[in-house]
Amino acid sequence: MVTVVSGAGRIILPLDGMTDLEEIQGVVNGLKGFVGPFKIGLEAMSEDFAHRAADYIIQEGGEFFWDGKFSDIPNTSGSATQKVLKRHPSGIWAVNIHGNSGRQSITAAVENRGEANILGVTVLTSLKEDDVQEIYGCDVQTAVMRLATILVECGVQGLISSPKEVQMLRSEFGNELLLVTPGVRPKGADTQDQARVLTPAEAIRAGSTHLVIGRPITKAEDRQAAARSIAAEIAEALEESA
Repeated sequence: MVTVVSGAGRIILPLDGMTDLEEIQGVVNGLKGFVGPFKIGLEAMSEDFAHRAADYIIQEGGEFFWDGKFSDIPNTSGSATQKVLKRHPSGIWAVNIHGNSGRQSITAAVENRGEANILGVTVLTSLKEDDVQEIYGCDVQTAVMRLATILVECGVQGLISSPKEVQMLRSEFGNELLLVTPGVRPKGADTQDQARVLTPAEAIRAGSTHLVIGRPITKAEDRQAAARSIAAEIAEALEESA
């Protein structure tokens, strides 16, 4: 059984869209203790401050999720995983890799993970049914399950999918996996570029262990209040599911 903390610790806070290290430091300072791991994504990695942001998070006693979404040949995926772990020997909660990169690449990442979790990306939450049919030649659930099966067989510690596939994945793979779900929006929030969404409570009831929730918190007038409200909703859903 996966052991995770309740409420706030289930929230993964993305730092996507931050313009510089100073802005990231402000968000980390304001929200540490109100959320769980901070997610460092491709936007920060395309700037020059991603590693410095990671260093700052560790300095402040937090953890981070290196959201590089590796998808390359086995040697590159394994080496990239190894190098980010070498650069940050502590403080990395997870690194992720695309399921469509193939068994050898996934295995290479798993073998070089150190103490970090490897999370397997199934189908991006921005993709609609027509997109998935065009790319994978099947419906969303079939594509998610095909990729998830490969990822689990290769030894990942968790899967990333939209919350609408979580119940299916939990039923298929049991309680050992972390299930991380983007595409989570509190009631009344703008879904923005997410296509397959649920509320935090719905995602937790379905079996999610961690929820990626960014703009409903970072764009809120009172970030701590927004995070506290979502954490309370998660805690209530956990109690109901216990």
